[in-house]
Amino acid sequence: MNKYSLLLLFSTFALRGLTEGQLDTSYNPSGAISGIKTVADTSIGASTAAAFRAITLSDGKVVHAGYTIDSGVKKIVVARYTRDGALDTTFNANAAVPGLVQTAIGSYSLIVLVVGVALQPDGKIVVVGVAGDITTALKGIIVRYKTDGTLDTTFNARGSQPGVVETSISGFDYIGLSGIAVQSDGKIIICAGILRDATYKIVVMRYTAAGVIDTTFGGGNGYIIKLEPSWSEALASSIRLQSDHKIVISGYAKINGVRILLVARFATNGDYDTTFNSVGYNTTDIGAGGSSKGTDLRIQSDGKIVVVGYAEVDGTTQFAVARYTTRGVLDTGSFNASAGYITTNVTTSGSGSHSSRAWGVDLQADGKVVLGGYSTLSYKNYFAVARYTTRGLLDTTFNGSGHQPGTNTVNLSSESGGNLSFGTVMQPDGRVILSGYMGLLFQGFGLARFVGLPVEVPAVQETDANSKVPLIGLGTGNVTKAKSSYALLRKKYYDWV
Repeated sequence: MNKYSLLLLFSTFALRGLTEGQLDTSYNPSGAISGIKTVADTSIGASTAAAFRAITLSDGKVVHAGYTIDSGVKKIVVARYTRDGALDTTFNANAAVPGLVQTAIGSYSLIVLVVGVALQPDGKIVVVGVAGDITTALKGIIVRYKTDGTLDTTFNARGSQPGVVETSISGFDYIGLSGIAVQSDGKIIICAGILRDATYKIVVMRYTAAGVIDTTFGGGNGYIIKLEPSWSEALASSIRLQSDHKIVISGYAKINGVRILLVARFATNGDYDTTFNSVGYNTTDIGAGGSSKGTDLRIQSDGKIVVVGYAEVDGTTQFAVARYTTRGVLDTGSFNASAGYITTNVTTSGSGSHSSRAWGVDLQADGKVVLGGYSTLSYKNYFAVARYTTRGLLDTTFNGSGHQPGTNTVNLSSESGGNLSFGTVMQPDGRVILSGYMGLLFQGFGLARFVGLPVEVPAVQETDANSKVPLIGLGTGNVTKAKSSYALLRKKYYDWV
């Protein structure tokens, strides 16, 4: 093993003049607007497309999943980008447009939509969504792709379309899958909303790694359905797994005519975990009488649960984030003082009445919480991002010199409506990517990247081994990889290639 020694100067050098929270102009620098990718830059190859969720791979590549219309046919689309924002042409390399894969689901013509994506332990990509046409009820769909971007036909191999699972529950009019998580053994857990007699209920289902309903879950039928007596309706929007394999979902429950943010935890067999707030769930009236909804969640390394979404506060819809202890109660001791939650109306520099909705969340290595979504001003939408400290306060060092310190917004097109962001992921170097669509009628993928961590690295003077490697986001720039500084750099600044 090579031994490294170095002398670090106390000074640091700034990269490109960027600071935390700013639009990252090194992302798609040759595009119409540096820092974002619009329909002209994403190479989806169709006039209609939208990205809804995304995941980050360990090498910094990002997978975006959504839908497109190709030659009049509605299809799932999954695209993989390099860490620098270019389509990864090694993904589905033999396609007409390498870097993305499009999949039609049966002969469905009304809707084919992806709303969730996850990565298996073996690197395969699983997406979930809905499909249907005018003559049939909407069904849930699960589709799996190999690491090379081709459809995995070993998944539901005996089905009518290998690689694809269509799911429905007898007696219900509609099922819309909304979130996905994959166990360490490859089993797939999904959350959804189902409709019967005009009433929505929560459903959690589990499939084997082969794409077959897992009858060891939910008392023998592979699913559980939840609607408590005090709820007139309920929906689940996102799902995560704890390190002990317990299942956590977020969404909303309608109580006394008002939608209230909901978080619930289940044991591995699908039963409520009654160590969680005594009953297995918690409803939090963030809006103080106004409606609220959980849209995404993350689980911290200490087991605390961060749920994000939006809440109506004094008649205005705002970003909302709440944190719960491992016991399922609001973290009132250390998150936004005694509240346990916080709301922020993310605004643009324009004058007028704003509203904002958070749809995604990710956690920095230092525990700070980053929310993504959109802000609306006079029917025009903007991608929006906000960051909070580990204590649950808006972090004003994030875009500190901006219009609203702690937040940032970006306009992807001049049209009213559209321009909505639903996916928020963080690359290993701490940069934050929002994914969604631009234009009113899903006129293409819209992606934006923001600087998440300080864009500075310690200056290096000397080394006794030539071990220079490129740093993510620095292009041809080099820094010296030194054993004594590796851990610090990895945690605080950038991941090594």
